[in-house]
Amino acid sequence: MTDLGQPALNKGTKPFSRFEWMIAGRYLRARRKEAFISVIASLTMVGVAIGVATLIVVMSVMNGFRGELLTKILGLNGHFTAYPIEREFTDYKETVASLQNIPGVSFATYFVEGQVLASGRGSSTGVTVRGMDEENIKKLKLLYGAASRGGWDSWDTSGGIAIGYRLAQTLGVSLGDQVQIINPDGAMTPFGSTPQIRSYPVTVIFDLGMVEF
Repeated sequence: MTDLGQPALNKGTKPFSRFEWMIAGRYLRARRKEAFISVIASLTMVGVAIGVATLIVVMSVMNGFRGELLTKILGLNGHFTAYPIEREFTDYKETVASLQNIPGVSFATYFVEGQVLASGRGSSTGVTVRGMDEENIKKLKLLYGAASRGGWDSWDTSGGIAIGYRLAQTLGVSLGDQVQIINPDGAMTPFGSTPQIRSYPVTVIFDLGMVEF
């Protein structure tokens, strides 16, 4: 049953009706005295078709690239990061629990992060270190499923580190090799701060598909 003010929808309606084909043919068919005009109309139609096709291809590629980029970035960093103001962040578990109860929030994780110097087999580079437990790593499905070598089993008790495959190539290390972490902001002494130096075995090498990670 249809409304009197609305025409009934025909499921078998084609993209172009006979009337539209008639109008198009009227301006595309050449007459003896209008052959040049018909050529111009044909070239114009071809140009418009190429332009529309190019626009569709570019928009599809850009939308796909944007979706892939957001998936990679948000899959590791999330939409926003919360920090405490002028105090130590000791109630992080309670904060994560309260954030996860907010409607629209998929999940929340807690971690520690800092800038250090990583040293491998004859090569060193500055890196960002992020400390996370296995419970929070499992929430990051992109990271949890990106382990190309090694695995996350017994991560909390392994005492090791996980690094990207590009960083592993830069440092020249593989699974089981030691990576030395140097933190310049160490303990304070009468002569200033002394750097902290620790070594960890590589237990996971992951590949997120982005060189930055």
